Amino acid sequence: FMLVSTTTYDARPLMVDPDGLSPTIETDDDMVLTSAMLSDLYTQTHPEFEYTFSDIRGLEFGEITYLVDPLYLVATVTKSDPNTSAVIETRDSLLRIDNILDPATPWDLATGMWLSVHDLDNPDPDILGFEDVRMLAYGNVLGSNADNGLMYGIDSATQTLIRIDPRPKVGNQNNTKYGMAYAVGGEMNNLGDPGGDPDDIQAMDCGLDGKLYAIENTTQSIVQLFTNPTVVQSSSRIELVLELPSTEYTQIDFDNSASIVPFAQSEMIYTFMEGVDPRYQNTLENLLGDFLNDFSKVLKDKIPDKKLAQNIDKFLTLKIPEFNNALESHRKKYNVQPIMAAVSSLPKEDLAALAESLVHLTSLKRKVSADQTESVGGPIDVAVISKGDGFIWIKRKHYFEADKNPLYFVRLISESLTQKENNHAQKGKKGKGI
Repeated sequence: FMLVSTTTYDARPLMVDPDGLSPTIETDDDMVLTSAMLSDLYTQTHPEFEYTFSDIRGLEFGEITYLVDPLYLVATVTKSDPNTSAVIETRDSLLRIDNILDPATPWDLATGMWLSVHDLDNPDPDILGFEDVRMLAYGNVLGSNADNGLMYGIDSATQTLIRIDPRPKVGNQNNTKYGMAYAVGGEMNNLGDPGGDPDDIQAMDCGLDGKLYAIENTTQSIVQLFTNPTVVQSSSRIELVLELPSTEYTQIDFDNSASIVPFAQSEMIYTFMEGVDPRYQNTLENLLGDFLNDFSKVLKDKIPDKKLAQNIDKFLTLKIPEFNNALESHRKKYNVQPIMAAVSSLPKEDLAALAESLVHLTSLKRKVSADQTESVGGPIDVAVISKGDGFIWIKRKHYFEADKNPLYFVRLISESLTQKENNHAQKGKKGKGI
């Protein structure tokens, strides 16, 4: 488990106190929280059985609290006899951790961790089961909203939008329905056209407006998912919000921590990244291929041994991709990888400056090149989009002169202050309600 800052995107491992977890652990130092450690923590607080958590997915924070927001996740749970190690059952269940920074310590008279007894992939043929729930979204919006306090998930195996009961307790009583899942509207495969292929939902979250949004992979678009149970036609449960630009997308994760993706004129950015002009690179590869092909034809005409000539031709044919791959490896090692290593650790303001500099570089190249039209130039709009702050303008040009329109900016500031006052008022109401 890692903690990632939504401001700087710095990451650090979650640490826990291992005292009492195992007689073989004798240390005063905290240890990294792993799925194995989480299994030990839960088993220590529920010693009647031995629990093993694996394939942890769908991490989602729940309601806002004054301490640490509770974390929900789905895990494959193996329950065993502690004496014989015989497996009693294996199931996919919802787990709530009240305080991920200290998962085993109870607070507010709670146990610290709440594991549902219900199997999401229900073996009962009379009850709908969901075998691959990998995404969760919790309704958590200031003010009143119909989906506040509700949890939704998607079963990737059937592309079914489901609703899960996230409440371990109802009042002072244990909630027997905690972790139970239901198909929204009672309809399996409810994310797709009736009779057609289901939509391929890849990510899902609740927006600040209280609506449930998702990314549909087949059409590369942002869609809204309607959670109203009375919607029974799956074609009416999804509505297009925004078609994403037609380009290749790169997933940013721990294995791939950064990416630079150019739009429109990309040759200068390619040159900056790879250290060579893409047209020169293509010319070099084509010339080598033509040379080896011509050389192979000459050898075939001059060598009477046809089998030997065929072997030489095959050898030269294989050398072309080897040569190209060697050049690509060199560019990645000495050009691309050092740049991406630096980009992955840059703060957001420096990322914005880098993006602006790359556009300036393209503009300058086209401005001084006689054989190219000056299609890039003028003031540059720069924005940063982050999970923590949303869309933020760094530089933005206006169609008017700013110094001649001061009232425009006064109005913007006034609207911003009014919005902040409304947010504080909503938070105050929520606090009093608690």
